[in-house]
Amino acid sequence: MAGFRCLSAMILLFVGGVGRDPAFAEPIRDTRLLQKVELNASATPYAEVFAQISEEFNIPIALHESFQKGHVRGEKVTWEISGITLQSALAFLIEDVAHAAWTVDQNGVAVMDQLVVQETQATRDYSIASLAPLISDPTAFKWTIMETTTGPWNELDGIGGTIDEVTPQYVRVTNDLSFHQELEEFFTMLNATIGGRRVAPSVIDNANARITAALQRPATGPRNELPLREMIETLTKNTRAPVVFLDEVWGVNTVDLTQNVTCPSGRMPLKSLLREILEPLELAVRVDHEMLLIVSKIEDEDEQFTHCFDVRKLVSPTFSVNDLIRQIQQAPGTGPWFEIDGIGGTISSLGPFVIVRNTAPSLEKIGELLNGR
Repeated sequence: MAGFRCLSAMILLFVGGVGRDPAFAEPIRDTRLLQKVELNASATPYAEVFAQISEEFNIPIALHESFQKGHVRGEKVTWEISGITLQSALAFLIEDVAHAAWTVDQNGVAVMDQLVVQETQATRDYSIASLAPLISDPTAFKWTIMETTTGPWNELDGIGGTIDEVTPQYVRVTNDLSFHQELEEFFTMLNATIGGRRVAPSVIDNANARITAALQRPATGPRNELPLREMIETLTKNTRAPVVFLDEVWGVNTVDLTQNVTCPSGRMPLKSLLREILEPLELAVRVDHEMLLIVSKIEDEDEQFTHCFDVRKLVSPTFSVNDLIRQIQQAPGTGPWFEIDGIGGTISSLGPFVIVRNTAPSLEKIGELLNGR
């Protein structure tokens, strides 16, 4: 049986994924989804977990027929967590664990198979007024959008959505509902970085930023061997973030969490310590949903995100943005790149800004490279 306990109420909500096939949801005011949740589910069926959440937090959760008949039917989840928002808990359970989609409106939460959302097309306009001075070629900008977002795009992939119009004021896009949430975040990011608009971070953004900052601080680990789970939890204690092994939630347990591991000697950033321990086990650490997620290295390398880098201080009449892009692509650890290797990330420019879509390790390496120039 899954048990839940409300710890505290908070404020406003924006629901959606970040940089990956996200669930689609309209921004709404609903304090229930920003309450802190405590969950203890042990081999509990998905339907029962959602029923418990619905009852405990007085929020309707409807399971679409496509979800109940899908691949998760009868599957169970094991997860003990506390101190994160209900929004993050639902996003993790639905997107990362069940690989499903969800919508939120005044009627509550609806959980469905990804295909249902992907088959529902919608046309929307996205403001680009602050970007217009940098867009000299609308067609080139259209390709920048297609190459640095998930898609699929009919013109690029043979299936998917279309960019119907590019004007100095807006971009008109027809695509599925799940993808529109990614586009909303994509244009918000561009307007914030390029247009100088300040975007107020959400409660969850602030939590993830705090955890990320904690991973950059120098740390030393235990000198003695410890079981893997105990070692990771000991090292990350000061981050005040829950540690979740994704395979364990699925009930797969491909890695023995009781095996003894050693911590590298010396003082280094906490993230580097974790990497040294996890990489030999084909594991990686990711900050998401207010948690430290321990995932397979393959999964970490497959997931891509989009980031816009301001490189105005790095370019000059003798060193162009294209020169910088070539340097980024040639630098160790930034690839692979689709243009060069046939697989991997994409990179484009918009005036003195570089837009990159690649894995989290790649974006981190690019950030280090640009900061060191």
